[in-house]
Amino acid sequence: MTKPSSRQLNLFGPDVDLGAGSAPPRRRPPRDRDENRYFFAFRPPVDVTHSIDIFGRGLCRSLGSRSRLLGPSRYHITLCGIKGQGEAPAWIIAALKAIGGSVSAPIFDIAFDHARGYGRPGEPRAVFLASTQKISVLDDFYGRLRDAMQANGFRTNSGFNPHLTMFYDEHPVTNAIAPPVCFTVRDLVLIRSIYGASHHDHLARWPLRDRADVV
Repeated sequence: MTKPSSRQLNLFGPDVDLGAGSAPPRRRPPRDRDENRYFFAFRPPVDVTHSIDIFGRGLCRSLGSRSRLLGPSRYHITLCGIKGQGEAPAWIIAALKAIGGSVSAPIFDIAFDHARGYGRPGEPRAVFLASTQKISVLDDFYGRLRDAMQANGFRTNSGFNPHLTMFYDEHPVTNAIAPPVCFTVRDLVLIRSIYGASHHDHLARWPLRDRADVV
């Protein structure tokens, strides 16, 4: 297939530096109102998204924040994706769908146990759920998805920090204790997000394999 133009569609990584340590966080680049993002993600089940919403609202109140939460319909764990101005051409969407269908894995459990926030002082920062434990099966799935993206001509980021963003705010959040958020990941979703639209379009979905089918 033809390699995507770097001027039109670029692979994106986390909006902020999610790693621990003393390295300064990266500034979130300004976003154009015509920006479209297409990305692979895992979505929590409906009951879990509402639990996340309740915790997120409580965290906002404790921070004295008036930030708007992403909301149950948009909570997700981003894997990797692309962004560009305007709608992506049909062949790009077809390529992404082919990639999504080519990477399989058994269903697995995931758990987040605290909230953090990173960003420059005075600027909105992502406030997200994260885990103190390494999630090996998630890292492995990301690696295989990343390899498939590269094999199809898409540039990729090597770093991956599993997280679930709840809202953006200027208040610092450092390892806030969260009630355990645990759920079973059962499918992979290809999502389109249009800047400013405040909703996600689900373009395709692939169920993961049942554990009983794994030899």
